Amino acid sequence: MKIINLRTKFAASCFLFVCIIQPSFSRQVPFSIQQFDLAQKQAAFDKKPLLIDFYAPWCAPCKWMDETTFKDPMVMDVLAEKYVSIKVNIDDLDGFALKSKFDVKVLPTVIILDDKGRVIERLEETLGSKRMLEVLTLIDAAGQDIQQRQQVNIHPKDRKLSYDTPRVIGFGAQDIDEKLIENSDKQIIRLQMGVFKTYDAASQMVIDLNAKFIEPMVVFQESNGKASHYKVLMGEFSTREEALSYKKIIKETFKLDAIVF
Repeated sequence: MKIINLRTKFAASCFLFVCIIQPSFSRQVPFSIQQFDLAQKQAAFDKKPLLIDFYAPWCAPCKWMDETTFKDPMVMDVLAEKYVSIKVNIDDLDGFALKSKFDVKVLPTVIILDDKGRVIERLEETLGSKRMLEVLTLIDAAGQDIQQRQQVNIHPKDRKLSYDTPRVIGFGAQDIDEKLIENSDKQIIRLQMGVFKTYDAASQMVIDLNAKFIEPMVVFQESNGKASHYKVLMGEFSTREEALSYKKIIKETFKLDAIVF
């Protein structure tokens, strides 16, 4: 008769079970940590950068990033493997305190700390997946030995010069921004927010939009030799899909119509 050592078998089974369910501490599920203090301790323990995504439920660009940038498989893989990450709702009590601590005045804002809690990157813009991946890989390649960024937060309402005199591009424009024309040749996709017969009317729409959004705004002038009209364009998107998803969000949140340009 074959005798089975049940104690040995049970111990081996338990060991196998533990091995199977034991999580990997080198890979974090992005944004799974809810408290800033815990996230900072985890980043220090893992010797990884800490990415903080500041958002608010009413922030349309933040929603867009959640539905596009932070769902991109490559972005999520880098965050899981190389970073500790946390989302901070500035409307919460704790979130408001962190907003004040880091002087966050614009949404979306992404701040990256090194494992010692020092700011190494500050991004005050709506980030597509391509741009986000570039930032994440650059910091990882630098091994966090990157100079601390000292950028000043400026609320959109304080940017009077750029809003009072929006840039004009396009055929027949008297004030042409060469850089913007160069970018238009590279198939940057924007949202057309309105069309006007006069530059002053288009300029006023730019001012109104800039009170709500931090996306780049330009006025595109078209002329047939007899008359001109001015199109207000917002944002810079790498793909049509990104532009369409942002269009959907601003429609749901602000009841604004737009055309992919």
